[in-house]
Amino acid sequence: METKTNKILPETFAKIINHSATWVRVSMQRGLLPIGVAMKVNQQSKRWSYDIRPNLAANYLGISVEELLNLVQKYEERET
Repeated sequence: METKTNKILPETFAKIINHSATWVRVSMQRGLLPIGVAMKVNQQSKRWSYDIRPNLAANYLGISVEELLNLVQKYEERET
């Protein structure tokens, strides 16, 4: 299965691990979920940007990157 992109949204990863997207975001902000980086857009802003790395997320789940990307595609297809 070929995916369009390697970008993984917090909402999609949350569905894969059966947690809420808020849990994923807050855990990344606090450095408790080692799947990528959460960065504040700027110091004055309350907005955050999330970069979920497929290799780190796959390692966290104990699966291959290919398996993870297949799961991502499966969950994203359910949205459409």
